[in-house]
Amino acid sequence: MSTRLGRAITAALVLMMVGVLAILGVQTIFAQSAPADGLRADIVKAEIPSDRKPVVTFSLTDASGSPLTLEQMDANSVRFALTRVEKDAQTGYGRLLNYVVTSATGRSYTFEGEDTKAALARASQAGYDSGGVFTSLGNGSYTYKFSFALPLNYDVDATQRVAMQATRNARQWVGNDFYDWKPNGQVAQAVTSVTNKACDSCHDLLAAHGGQRYEVQLCATCHTEQTTDPETGRTVDFKVMVHKIHRGENLPSVAEGKMPYYIVGFHQSVADFSEVAFPRDVRQCTACHTGPAADNYKTKPSAAACGACHDNVDFATGAGHPAGAQPDSACATCHPADGPEFGASVTGAHTIPERSSQLRGVTFNLLVHEQMTSSGIVGPRDVGSRPSGTVIRASVDNGHYRRPVLRLH
Repeated sequence: MSTRLGRAITAALVLMMVGVLAILGVQTIFAQSAPADGLRADIVKAEIPSDRKPVVTFSLTDASGSPLTLEQMDANSVRFALTRVEKDAQTGYGRLLNYVVTSATGRSYTFEGEDTKAALARASQAGYDSGGVFTSLGNGSYTYKFSFALPLNYDVDATQRVAMQATRNARQWVGNDFYDWKPNGQVAQAVTSVTNKACDSCHDLLAAHGGQRYEVQLCATCHTEQTTDPETGRTVDFKVMVHKIHRGENLPSVAEGKMPYYIVGFHQSVADFSEVAFPRDVRQCTACHTGPAADNYKTKPSAAACGACHDNVDFATGAGHPAGAQPDSACATCHPADGPEFGASVTGAHTIPERSSQLRGVTFNLLVHEQMTSSGIVGPRDVGSRPSGTVIRASVDNGHYRRPVLRLH
């Protein structure tokens, strides 16, 4: 019997056995190769059916693109948040608001070795949906139906955002994604002011909450104005919290020694940002604001965003504000988007002196060039050579003032 004929007979017998077992109601199980490393979560679409319980279609794959099952995810790690863009009645500005808002209890915590009572007994917090229904569509595709129905009068013209997280292998691999859409079928409003690329240009890779969340658009779904840290009483609204974190040690409240800036998080852990130093001039707004809605920082000024950095100004009472107490709708009257350098416009007030067109130029004078080694600085060395790992001490003269500069290479 030829080898080819033998293989054909063997294959036929296997198929016959499978058929017989199927007739008898016996399930057959074929060994499958183990999934590859990695995790990718992709939201394909989202829709709001007649029962108003949103449905999101998504897929889970490994690094090779092979489908993954929900059972291969960490328990309860596939989670979804749903927000909408709601226009502020006073200013017309769009703001993300979460459909799921719960209440958190304030608890005592330890800060700098001292037991500290919570500022608030309870506080509201935006979050994920729970109790929804997963349905497998096969080949790594699924739907998730939210547990709640949207209000009868929900705005079909408003941009909606669904965002998700998933983890695998004890959080070794993480997948995040988001999807913006309008129920009326029109193009979704651009609401992305900051992108992952901008964040990762410094943080590379930015991740929070135990590494489960790295997509900044996912972060914005819970870090809305609806969310307050009950321990400190501080808002963790994205535009406020992020501005405060990045100004860190230069916040007026911190620099003047009045109050450290920190947030109490998971298991009462304290994240103190009072010594954070932004690695460039904090007035360089476009270092972070690079998304489709990047101009929001200058076209939509507000007390919340501006007061995050300028926390020595009380916009509610007018203390520290030359124009006194003013509503957000009046901000742009005195603070237009663009204007003369060092003026009252948003870009003018954030002029970086070294980049001002009014200055006479910058002259760098090399003073000392020293070799940096693992044991410290060895030098001085010939200024004509520039080995790697050096420290340059120089002075900057822009025609108005002179200050030392430390530059690392």
